[in-house]
Amino acid sequence: MQHFLDPFAFSNMRSLAQVNINCKYISILQGTFQGCTNLQSISLPHNTSYIDDFAFSNCKNLHEFEMPMHLNEIGSSVFSNCSKLSRLTYQGTLEPLYYADTFKDTNNNIYVKSDTYKDKT
Repeated sequence: MQHFLDPFAFSNMRSLAQVNINCKYISILQGTFQGCTNLQSISLPHNTSYIDDFAFSNCKNLHEFEMPMHLNEIGSSVFSNCSKLSRLTYQGTLEPLYYADTFKDTNNNIYVKSDTYKDKT
């Protein structure tokens, strides 16, 4: 069974610092964590297949993010204005698609551990 986090479910919860989601399959819908300015870490299940537009935008204290192993697509502006984001890691073999503005206004020196990404636009 596929689970979804509702659009904007946790948006603007400024006290939210850490998220650990423990279910088998999940998709993160639009703006789910948008504006959670104190969010520092998030753990998603390896079977997460989709992260929708603006899911983590304006999470200004998010430092690093581990891409789920089975991630197929990362939406538009997912990490926009995540000014402290400096490290992405990805252990999967699939090639997740992302948009040109997925990382808009983030740290220009983001380290990506895998070279399997391809731009959707």
